[in-house]
Amino acid sequence: MHTFWADKHADKAREHYRKTKRVGPIVISDWKTPSGRIHVGALRGVVLHDAVARSLRFSKSDVQYIYGFDDFDPFDKVPSYLNYETYSRYLGYPLVDVPAPTDGGLPGSSPTAQNNYAVYYSREFEEIYRKLGVDSVTYRSSSLYKEGWLNRAILIALREAKKIRESYQNSTKHFSKGRSVKASVDNDWFPLNIICNKCHRISTTYITDWKLDGEKAFVSYECRMGDNKVVSYVEGCGYIEKDISPYDGAAKLAWKVEWPAKWFILQTDLEGGGKDHYTKGGSREVANEIYKNVFVPEIKNELKNKEYPDKIEDLFYEWLYFGGKKMSTSKGVGVAAKEAYDFIPPELLRFLIVRTRPTTWVNFELSDEAVSSLFDEYDKVLREAVKDPLGSSAAVMKAALIKNRELPEYVERFRTIVSLLQAELLRPRPTETVFQDLAIKVTERILKKANRPLTLAEEEELDRRIDYLKSRQIGDVKRKIEYATIIPELTKEQISFLVILKQEFVSLPVWTSEYIKEAIRRASQNSDIEPKVAFNSIYKLFLGQDSGPNVASYLAEYGKEATLLQLQKASNA
Repeated sequence: MHTFWADKHADKAREHYRKTKRVGPIVISDWKTPSGRIHVGALRGVVLHDAVARSLRFSKSDVQYIYGFDDFDPFDKVPSYLNYETYSRYLGYPLVDVPAPTDGGLPGSSPTAQNNYAVYYSREFEEIYRKLGVDSVTYRSSSLYKEGWLNRAILIALREAKKIRESYQNSTKHFSKGRSVKASVDNDWFPLNIICNKCHRISTTYITDWKLDGEKAFVSYECRMGDNKVVSYVEGCGYIEKDISPYDGAAKLAWKVEWPAKWFILQTDLEGGGKDHYTKGGSREVANEIYKNVFVPEIKNELKNKEYPDKIEDLFYEWLYFGGKKMSTSKGVGVAAKEAYDFIPPELLRFLIVRTRPTTWVNFELSDEAVSSLFDEYDKVLREAVKDPLGSSAAVMKAALIKNRELPEYVERFRTIVSLLQAELLRPRPTETVFQDLAIKVTERILKKANRPLTLAEEEELDRRIDYLKSRQIGDVKRKIEYATIIPELTKEQISFLVILKQEFVSLPVWTSEYIKEAIRRASQNSDIEPKVAFNSIYKLFLGQDSGPNVASYLAEYGKEATLLQLQKASNA
């Protein structure tokens, strides 16, 4: 039997934990830098890791899922939706020390622990993934530094700076395929950045020396500027300081060192990353080598476990594209997570992410047609899960559901509900009854199929679909009802066809989609109009658009009386 991908990774995490001989929970972790409005692609990482944690919980394993925000990273780019002139003065600052933006894209009040740039953008993202049923503990890297969690890792990194430089340089050699190239770091480089005590930038400082006084480290640094600057996007102030403590939030480890340092401190069993981290010689490769050569020896010595694994379990995942474009948080490129959440039902959004193996890229269009197709796929997997509760489809549904619940045996196809809604919107009656009548009509259809009362699960699934349509369509209700009272612009050819069509409909013995389809064909032939133009005429008269759902099925649900009434308008045009 095919094993669901999340279950396989759960088994690997469980085995890693067993080898560590630790006490406490299995630890799954993932991190994101809140450098701007977080795009929907980042949801893939948080939900994939949650699916693995969820699989472990289903098997009764003790697990902690840490989803953290790297809010101590430097502010290295002003997103396009913020005012560059006012925000550029903060380039190089830790994100946690940058003011949150106002509605006009300007820096707001002075940053605090509860209100700053990183909190502003991470809070919106966290609200979204919580609504997707993600069960995690939130960490912030600034807290790990300021509360002293990473002090030990900082001391180790300074002491083992030579090994860390070798890890960087070895990865550069791999990347260059044996060619002689400039090393990625200088031979006197230390993997740490101090916050400058004059200009407050963290990305512009360079440690020139360090010393150990007892068990505490002290460093000297330069805040470099001009031709000697450390990063390309901003220069330092030239300040020089000697023998200061790098602990308790005064400094930050280099990214490729900080990553394995967090595995070390948090005792991580599994953490993956997006495709961009997995290039040859990239950040994951360097982090793995640093973890193995620098931090694991410390763990083995502390736990007296010579068999402690040399690396944590991985979860590589491809990108999630919307509209075929790669997204960037810092550049402000792509679809925001909130925008996608507002467009796609939450369970469907989770399903979109977990149904595909992490190593396969996913592309999705924010369109009504794409959502309808995704519903069709969801329903197919749902039917298979109901049929075989222990199969792979059932595992997918467990990972996709917002919360664990009974699965409905019968659901009405979403496209059918949309067609029914379109018909209901044009019926002459109060707007507030539209969705009540829609629910009644769909319930009747399901009752007819099931030949029994609806279960609670079936009622809840129907409510979810109608609530989603209500949230997506309610803004158009008034427009569509008003549209039913006006005459669209039709050509003489179209009007002639619709008049003949009305006559065909009047004489139909029964009002079914088969008879309606045949009547449309006869009317098209008798009016000498192209079939494409004929269908376009019907869509224009009934929906005010050039295309739409299956015409015959739509009109069958719309009803004969209402259809003839609408066709009469064309006769009077």
